[in-house]
Amino acid sequence: MPARVGDMAVETHGIAPIPPGNRYGTARRLFTVWFAPQVNMTVVFTGTLAIVLGLGFWLGLLAMVIGTVLGCLAVGYLSTWGPRTGTAQLPNARMAFGGTVAVVAVIQWLSSIAWDGLVGLFGGEALAELLGMPFWLAVVIV
Repeated sequence: MPARVGDMAVETHGIAPIPPGNRYGTARRLFTVWFAPQVNMTVVFTGTLAIVLGLGFWLGLLAMVIGTVLGCLAVGYLSTWGPRTGTAQLPNARMAFGGTVAVVAVIQWLSSIAWDGLVGLFGGEALAELLGMPFWLAVVIV
C-alpha cells in the first residue's frame, strides 16, 4: 500500500529501474490485477463453447480452468521480472525480444482489434435474438 507522499504520483522514472527504497507491494496485491480480466462476458461466451462441443459441465469447467492456467503461465512468469529488476513491463519486453518487440506489439494490437470485432458481432447476434431487434442495431448497441 502506498505509504509516503508521492507514492500515488505519476511515474517519473520512465524506463529506469525503480530504486529498492521506492518499491512497495507484494505478489498477493497483483492477484486482483490478473483475476479481474478473467471475470467478464468474453469468458462466459468462451465457456459456452464447452456445451457446444458436448463436454458437459464438469469436463467443460475443467477444460476452462486448465486453459486459463496454461494461458496465464507465461504472463505470470514474466510479471515476476518487474520486482526482480525494478523496471516496468516494456523495458523487460525489450530484454526478451530485443528490437523486434514492436512486431509483437503490432500482432497484439491486430489481435485485440479482431477480438473486439468478434465480441461485437457475437454480442450483437445474441442481443438481436434475445430482443427481436435488427442485427445491425444490436451490433451498434453492443
